[in-house]
Amino acid sequence: MYTENRIKGRLGELAVIQELIRNDYVVFEEVTDTSKIDLVAYKNEKFYRIQVKSVCKGDNDAYSFMTRKKGADNHHYKPGELDLWACYGIEDDCVAWLDEENALCKGTWTFRVEPSKNNQTKDVNYFRDFSLS
Repeated sequence: MYTENRIKGRLGELAVIQELIRNDYVVFEEVTDTSKIDLVAYKNEKFYRIQVKSVCKGDNDAYSFMTRKKGADNHHYKPGELDLWACYGIEDDCVAWLDEENALCKGTWTFRVEPSKNNQTKDVNYFRDFSLS
């Protein structure tokens, strides 16, 4: 039986796979859901280990992603374990991409689609600024 969190996670994985394929990557999926890697993508003779994070929009109209740990086992990622984090915002169907250095520099990343109600600009991250390159 699928839990709501597993369904949200699968939605994110499918959105990320679609974006990768549109950008000419070959994509490999995990079969057992027991790995610390959700997807592997291949392009230009290079493999990329990818962790997908899927969340709903919070009360502040922003999406917050924890990049240092995964799931119920609270695995803390270390340098060299992953290459990319794909942060999927469910309601707005958007993905922000973080490389290992950025993902591990802080434990939580917050992204917005629209400006905040108070028009704060300092330390605001927008999905559009973290696209797949």
